[in-house]
Amino acid sequence: MPSGVIGRLGTATSTIRRAFASRPRTRSPSASSQRSSASWRRWPVSFRHRERAVLIRWWRSAMNDQKEDLPLSIVSPNNVEHYVWGDSCDGWHLVLHSDLSVIEECVPAGASEVHDYHQKAQQFFFILGGQAIMEVGGQLLILSTGQGLRIPPGTPHRFCNESDEPVRFLVISQPPSHGDRVTE
Repeated sequence: MPSGVIGRLGTATSTIRRAFASRPRTRSPSASSQRSSASWRRWPVSFRHRERAVLIRWWRSAMNDQKEDLPLSIVSPNNVEHYVWGDSCDGWHLVLHSDLSVIEECVPAGASEVHDYHQKAQQFFFILGGQAIMEVGGQLLILSTGQGLRIPPGTPHRFCNESDEPVRFLVISQPPSHGDRVTE
């Protein structure tokens, strides 16, 4: 962490200490160990705007660092949640996070999804094997192995497999598209 940030954090920390040291004592000393009570959370703490901003940035950074400290794990369709959609299409949640979803899907020959769009989520479809047709805004686009297509939020689209072979592909959504899907 840069020394300037440490200095600002030191200032924010000393401000916190001063605020808590000067707070009015509204509880008995014997109850001071009960820090989860409602009155503990209501004790006034005031920060100057700059110190508050530094503290918020530090807290957000700490939360992001915690996400990166999660144990690494190797994922595959063999060790993640599986689901079936449509008549016979398979999906595997490779990554399901609050701000990102990565799903591997397999669509058998002749199958397709219904027209839909997502209000907030953008999606990226990447073909791992096979050939698919994406219908986007009335336009038909053919995607082959190693090709992908980004679908912006609010764009109606439909995935089709009109070939004789199954299609395996990744759907990457940011933010996750679950609960955001609108069918036409």
